[in-house]
Amino acid sequence: MSDVELASFLQEVEVAGVPICPIYRAYKMDSTVEGSNMRRSVGLGQCNCCDYFIFGGQTLVLIEETQLHRQIKDLREKFLRDINRDFAELDEQDQTKVRGRILADLSRENKLKVYGSLLVLWRLAAVVDDKAEALRGPASYWIVASGEWSGDDVRYFDQLTKQLENDLHSALTDNVVSDVKIVPAEQLGERLPPVPTVT
Repeated sequence: MSDVELASFLQEVEVAGVPICPIYRAYKMDSTVEGSNMRRSVGLGQCNCCDYFIFGGQTLVLIEETQLHRQIKDLREKFLRDINRDFAELDEQDQTKVRGRILADLSRENKLKVYGSLLVLWRLAAVVDDKAEALRGPASYWIVASGEWSGDDVRYFDQLTKQLENDLHSALTDNVVSDVKIVPAEQLGERLPPVPTVT
């Protein structure tokens, strides 16, 4: 496998298809465009992975942008269709089961993205000229939640954060994923490292 130029994957960070302000560039992980397809460059197919990664001091930051509240709503509607009931008609025990299924699905999807991203990064570390050690972690996983959400959504966010951290810490050794954060999209620009990823 030939050496890969890390800078070839730099793209402007977008939320809901719009570049954040001020303009910030990060390494695009899930591009399918020829010449900037990170997965293909390291010999992988279309595995699940995050949208971007950046170097944040001593920690690598994986960034996944999504309308998390919409995912919660869609999953709830799907599970309720399966049982042909309205959520308000369910007793407390069944409501808890529905919430548990939603969290399990969200956790599974995000774990696959983290595992796929780590695989891509470890393969990338073998073929880049620099930053190979930094590409091997530890990593922080940020879910950037765009759109508007309710208090009930926030409770899901908190539970998802805890569940993902527990699952990832138990599945991966040596604190490969240090923490999980859900970042409101409008706060992303101010939460990113102040120094540009690449000059």
